[in-house]
Amino acid sequence: MERTSATGSSSTDSGLERPKRPGWSHDAILDNPDEVDELLKAMVEDGRRSSAGSHDSESRFSDVEVRSLASILSDPDALRGPEPVVERFAWRGRSTLLAGREKSGKSTLASAMAAAVSSGRPFLDAATPQGTVLYLALEEHLHDVAARFVDFRADPNKLFVEDRIRPIDELEAVAGKLEPLLVIVDTLSAFTERLGLRPGNASDWTPVMGRFTRLCRDSNAALLLLHHGRKSDGTYRDSTAIGAGVDVLLELDEEDECTRRIRARARWPIETFSARLTGTIDRGDDPLRYELAAGEMSLEARVLQFIERNGGRSTRNVRDAVTGRSLEISAALGRLEATGAIRNDSTSSASRWFLVED
Repeated sequence: MERTSATGSSSTDSGLERPKRPGWSHDAILDNPDEVDELLKAMVEDGRRSSAGSHDSESRFSDVEVRSLASILSDPDALRGPEPVVERFAWRGRSTLLAGREKSGKSTLASAMAAAVSSGRPFLDAATPQGTVLYLALEEHLHDVAARFVDFRADPNKLFVEDRIRPIDELEAVAGKLEPLLVIVDTLSAFTERLGLRPGNASDWTPVMGRFTRLCRDSNAALLLLHHGRKSDGTYRDSTAIGAGVDVLLELDEEDECTRRIRARARWPIETFSARLTGTIDRGDDPLRYELAAGEMSLEARVLQFIERNGGRSTRNVRDAVTGRSLEISAALGRLEATGAIRNDSTSSASRWFLVED
């Protein structure tokens, strides 16, 4: 585009100054050969700059990967729904925010989850896969944290604890090295305290939450962020970008000394439920643990209950009897088998599921 200056000259979008265009009659060209020559040179230079800009644009976007829906659906896991690591709390490649008032039991609940995953023990009546856990204990003394893990019978070789506040890129590096199944940050406020984030400012919090999202997406780990709740109603504090930046939002209320009600909001259906702390801390025959106090049974629990009552049934029988999507029921069978809760005495024509007796 050409712009004419007050001096009679004009400039191109590239910033080149050139003389005002003369009339393009034959006489004008003959009378102004130098100006015409300069104008043509400027036009050539404009073309070169425009071409260079086009190449720069192409190189700038050449590394962007865009996937078609067909490509995404070629992955057999695409329509299976999130894979739970801790039923109702944490899923592979997804992020969860667990919010509650101070001293309401967030850390105790999270420690029980971490111990269950490290040892492969059930949690809230649901099977739990065994795997490495990375726990960032940023507010408590390490000895207190360690004692609580022992109370919940954690596998000490599968559970790793960090008590120093580190930048998120260091967390990403550690997660890349350990390849954890579950990452727990206790708490989000402590982890971000050095960043100088304004509590209610979405512009400050959005990129931080985006980094957490990339961490769990890229590592396929389940991410659980503990966060303080408001004094008035127990909902999470600070910016709405925090809640918007996670896949699952759980808010914890105290029902009695040992029972916590968890209100759930998520990108997929999750019902409100309650968990009760039971057992003793003497590490004897009645170990400390959480039990489901209210709310519907988990999918694994319903599958396990059916097999317990109907041993020898096929996968199709289980799918017909248990409410849920077929793919999710098959995945639940796989998880229960992997944890040793059930076994498959298959024949040449069909599977046969049985409960594994202790």
